[in-house]
Amino acid sequence: MDRWMVANGRTATGGRRRGFTLIEIMVVIGIIVVLVAVVIAVGSSVKTKGQVSQTKIILKGLTAIYESYLLEGATAQTTTGAGPVNTLITNALQMPALKRAVSALPQSAIQNTGTLAAPVYQVNDGFGNAIQFVYVSTAGATRSWYFQSAGPNGSMGDADDIYSYDP
Repeated sequence: MDRWMVANGRTATGGRRRGFTLIEIMVVIGIIVVLVAVVIAVGSSVKTKGQVSQTKIILKGLTAIYESYLLEGATAQTTTGAGPVNTLITNALQMPALKRAVSALPQSAIQNTGTLAAPVYQVNDGFGNAIQFVYVSTAGATRSWYFQSAGPNGSMGDADDIYSYDP
């Protein structure tokens, strides 16, 4: 084949070259697959970072509500789990000063799993996991309480847990 034939899209037998070869099509598909994988990975990372940020905002809000709750003369929680969070939100909604603080939390975080007559509030983190109140009864502990999120994997006690304080 001479250069003129290649430049004008002719084959060695003189016919016109039609379409793409299988190799060319497979290379293009491979490039598209790699690009899609990169976009999905970046999008997932951005989503997780946003959920972590939302969880930190919720934990800071709950900390402020609980500290104000204690300043109002309420009894401190001495149990661990999601139950104390329910009690905190239920009682805070009865106090005008704290009702505003509860309404400042992201509305997607607070769910009433009970009825209107008997509300049971659950506060979820950015990942949809219930936020836990942790009471520390160990003598000499630096904090006697804190709020904890299970983090991205949804399992408490792992390295990805998010706390209402910087550990």
